[in-house]
Amino acid sequence: MDEMKRDRIVAYLRHRMEEFGIKPEDLAPDAEPKTSTPSKAQGADRYRSANGDRWDGEGEMPEWLRRAISAGQSIDHFEVAPPVQHAHAGR
Repeated sequence: MDEMKRDRIVAYLRHRMEEFGIKPEDLAPDAEPKTSTPSKAQGADRYRSANGDRWDGEGEMPEWLRRAISAGQSIDHFEVAPPVQHAHAGR
């Protein structure tokens, strides 16, 4: 898509959003990709980005992780360390 066409579409969308009282933040929650299953425990995430994106390692790899790997980052960089198991003090 050329820059001029893109600018016209953006202007049109801004005009329509203003007309209907829609703010960008009204759209932002829906624009976030779903990276993990809500019913799973918070600690079940296997991969996490610095931005808070999460993925449990099941299903299709999310776009944020695919882009990072394509840019040369190792998937290991995003892996969440397993919880540390402490030995019982009173044996």
